[in-house]
Parts: sequence; C-alpha cells; structure tokens
Amino acid sequence: MRELKFRVWSVKNNCFVTNGCSMSVLLSLEYEGAINSKDIYQQYTGLADKNKKEIYEGDILDFTARYKQTGPVEVIYYGASFGCVVTDDGGLEEFWALNHIVQQHYPEIIGNIFEHSELLKTI
Repeated sequence: MRELKFRVWSVKNNCFVTNGCSMSVLLSLEYEGAINSKDIYQQYTGLADKNKKEIYEGDILDFTARYKQTGPVEVIYYGASFGCVVTDDGGLEEFWALNHIVQQHYPEIIGNIFEHSELLKTI
C-alpha cells in the first residue's frame, strides 16, 4: 500500500506551503488556517523519477519514447490512475499510465505547472 502524501500550492502566496505531508497534517493546517479551500492540493503518485525524486500530480516530466512526444508532459490523474498525455508523430494523443512511463522511459522531473508552466507551451 502506498503512502498518501500531499503538497499544497498557496494561491495567495504563490508558492508551495507544504511538501509531502500526510492527511492528518493537512487537516491540522486547515484547522489552523494555514491553508484553505482555494489552495491547490496535489497528491504523491507513489513513484519516483530517474533521480529518485518523488513525482506529484502537476509535475512536468521529460522523457524520450520512440514515435511519441519527447517534450515536457504534465502528470495528471485520469481514469483512476496517474499518467501523462503523449502525442505520436501523427499528432494523435494518448494517455499513458505513469507506472509504464517510469518503468520503461526513465522520466525526469523538470518542473511543475505552477512555477514552470512555460515548459508545457514549448510543445
């Protein structure tokens, strides 16, 4: 069973206010008013990139796959699993499960959607 961990992006402060905390810590931070419902909660996927860095939803990954997009892709939660939308040479989009990407293509985290959103615009 994987550990449920979260990080929280503060909309007000424009930064991460937590990184890798448990649900009980999140609840106490909400109770104390340190985070609120307008902040953005992102869950740990249970997987790590090629540098052993924990992958969270909203991270931007870079990896190379034959006949598929090699540019940056965002980690999303879709259809009951974490993954990324990749594009083939013909422009067709396809959802790939994150565990497949980690096991076969050795991705690297190069940023996240809040601090490095411009990376996704290079596609």
